Amino acid sequence: MGSASPLADAEIVWAVHDGVAALGAEEFPFLVNSRQALHGLLKAYGIAPELGEKVLGGLDKLGKTTPEAVVTELVNRGLTSPRPRAWSPT
Repeated sequence: MGSASPLADAEIVWAVHDGVAALGAEEFPFLVNSRQALHGLLKAYGIAPELGEKVLGGLDKLGKTTPEAVVTELVNRGLTSPRPRAWSPT
């Protein structure tokens, strides 16, 4: 039972979208979290693999705390100082 295909996941999202839309909601967000995609982004930005989970743990706090606090946490977790400041939305 189940599938490893991303297409199956997309079909579930589409079905949920249709169900929520049928209830009358006109606009609603879908938040998608794919660790595989996030690790790909870390690699593209040159983040060392051994820092990957630490960086993702810090980024998970975006929206829960200030961007400055997230940058501080990323630096404390081993990311070099200039890079996380460049990612900050402020």
